[in-house]
Amino acid sequence: MCDSIFIGYGWGSGDIKDSIATVEKIKRDRYDVYYGLELVRHVPDNPGLARLVCPAAAKHQGSLALYAAHTVSNQPKEPKDSWLGHFYRAEADYWTGP
Repeated sequence: MCDSIFIGYGWGSGDIKDSIATVEKIKRDRYDVYYGLELVRHVPDNPGLARLVCPAAAKHQGSLALYAAHTVSNQPKEPKDSWLGHFYRAEADYWTGP
């Protein structure tokens, strides 16, 4: 059993409607559905997609997953780097800058 679901990066408005119908049917919270937005590279559709999930002055349709897994989980480039140290350093660089 899981307590959330991730909708990959190729979703659209129809997927949001289907997801809301499904979570209502199974009596789950719509915010347990995470719609992925690829932030690592320039994706022109991202602002519009974000507004589909989080429209202004209306109830949000779900949650956003804001970066691709490879953003911080690429393997360390230097053998001396520990995996965990590399992960935390890369994540901090992503959110706050080097």
